[in-house]
Amino acid sequence: MGKKRAFWQLASRQSPQSQPPDQNDDSDQGHNPRVKAVLLETVENQLRDNNPPETRKTLDRLLASGIDPQEARKLIAAVLVSEMNAMLKEDRLFDEERYVANLQQLPELPWDR
Repeated sequence: MGKKRAFWQLASRQSPQSQPPDQNDDSDQGHNPRVKAVLLETVENQLRDNNPPETRKTLDRLLASGIDPQEARKLIAAVLVSEMNAMLKEDRLFDEERYVANLQQLPELPWDR
């Protein structure tokens, strides 16, 4: 499963069975555009506010490694989705240390480890 597909699948809370059959298709088709917009807006807010500063450091590192700016932001949003999912699953508050640790592992996604 492609990284984009896995990210938007988590973001829109869709099961793999509801996805189109082509596993190599990394399009955003079938995903909630409002959820996507809110997640990317949250990343932009973190970058603008430099809070946490590791978000900007991560973006800069990903860009320096040759990753497209939009893709880099989506990778950061994927870490945000992972943390939000853990918050809901574990009924806990945002764990900034865990979030930062996952940012530092990008481009490897939390669910690929």
